[in-house]
Amino acid sequence: EEFVLVPMDLTHLQSTSSQITNLGEHISSHHPDLKVTVAQPIGPAPALLNIVDSRLRLATHRAHSQEIDALVLSAPDGGDKRGAAMLSRMSRLWSQHHHLPARLATHGVQTRGIADVVTDLRREGRRHIAVGSLWVCEDSATREHDRRARAAGAEVVGAPVGDDAHLAAWAFQRYCSAALGMVASPEDSVPE
Repeated sequence: EEFVLVPMDLTHLQSTSSQITNLGEHISSHHPDLKVTVAQPIGPAPALLNIVDSRLRLATHRAHSQEIDALVLSAPDGGDKRGAAMLSRMSRLWSQHHHLPARLATHGVQTRGIADVVTDLRREGRRHIAVGSLWVCEDSATREHDRRARAAGAEVVGAPVGDDAHLAAWAFQRYCSAALGMVASPEDSVPE
C-alpha cells in the first residue's frame, strides 16, 4: 500500500512545512503497512499569475473599479530560498506584463506585510491599488490579510487561487513524480 501527500504550498519550491512532514510521520507510525511519501510542494510558478489575474479581474469588476495604478502580489509567507527567488521574479513579470509597479507582500513575520506595502505605494502617489492573492484558500489568516490591505488603502483585493483545474493538474504532476519514486524497479523485487 502506498500513500502520497502533495503539499498545496504556492510559496515553497524545495522544502515542505514541518506540519506536512509530521503528518506523514504520524500516518506512517499509525499505519506501518502504508508506504508514505511527501511530494515536492507545488511551489510558485509564473503560470499562477494567469489564475491571480482572473481572480483580480473578477474582484475589479465587482468593485466597479475603473482604474488600477499599482499591483501587490500577496502570499502567505516568503517561501524557502528558491521559492522566495521565484516569488520576486513573478512580481517583476507581473509588473512588466501590466506595465504597472508591482510589489510582493507576505503574511510572514520576518517579511514586509501587506499594510506596509500598500502604505508605501500610497506614499508614492498610487491611489488605485489592487492586491492579487497567491493564497490557496480562504481562511481566517486570509481574511485578516485582506482586511489589512483594505484598511491600508487597497481598492481591490482578489480572491485566493482556490479550486482551479491548473492547480489540480500541477498537484497531479507532483503526485505522479513522487509515486514513480515509490515504484520498485525489477532488480529491486525479490523473485519468488
